[in-house]
Amino acid sequence: LKKRLKENVHSQEKKSSFTQVLSEFEVSTNTDEAIRNALSRDIEMLTKTIENISFEKVTQTCQAIIASRQTYIIGLGYIGAVAGYLQSILRSHLPQIHAVTEYNGMLFDYMGHFGKGDVVLAIGFDQCQNQTIKALKKARDKGATTIALTDSEYSPLCAYSKYNLFVHPAPNYFLSPLIGAFSICNALK
Repeated sequence: LKKRLKENVHSQEKKSSFTQVLSEFEVSTNTDEAIRNALSRDIEMLTKTIENISFEKVTQTCQAIIASRQTYIIGLGYIGAVAGYLQSILRSHLPQIHAVTEYNGMLFDYMGHFGKGDVVLAIGFDQCQNQTIKALKKARDKGATTIALTDSEYSPLCAYSKYNLFVHPAPNYFLSPLIGAFSICNALK
């Protein structure tokens, strides 16, 4: 019994997010059903994001970005895709937009430039990167307007942000916050 229990625990530890996604296809009776379920889950998540988003906070975020001296968008790791996307759609109108997506010294270089009149928008979900949290705290301490784009009011980013923008994540779906985050980016443009 102990041996079987150890094997079961060990096999569960090995389950990656990718394995979880693949298991959805195995549970479904066919590929069409799996695709339909995935898209339906995304629609539901977006609907709940729309129902819960503060339109006032979105407007305030837009106004802060437009009025900023510099805007820094921090999205580390896989969240860098969202930061890069937001930079690309805003930069055509506002040249003072910078996406910080690398773990290397780039983030710390930009942190030295944060100041009054700047906006720092940090993106983080679930277990947010410590570097992202520290950067947002530093920005707040230096007088920048701080914004968190996250999936929970309990996110550590909220402790250091003036404005919070929340996406509604779908449970047990690894990349779900990204879908809502990209949609909020579209709302900010």
